[in-house]
Amino acid sequence: MECEEGQYQDARAFFGSEVRHAREHAGMTQLELATEAGYERTYVVRVESGTLFGSEHFAETLCPAHPSHR
Repeated sequence: MECEEGQYQDARAFFGSEVRHAREHAGMTQLELATEAGYERTYVVRVESGTLFGSEHFAETLCPAHPSHR
């Protein structure tokens, strides 16, 4: 089963909005989040805007339940 391009865009937009919401809730800037996660600020900008689907590694660095945060 193949996904339509629109479904990918919706998923990217949803993930990006969740990242933005969590970052703002934590009181962090895009630069602070990027630095803490080990990415460039432009990567965070692209993820939050929905133009880039964040990598699995990026998502794992943001998840407090991930073993790397213990």
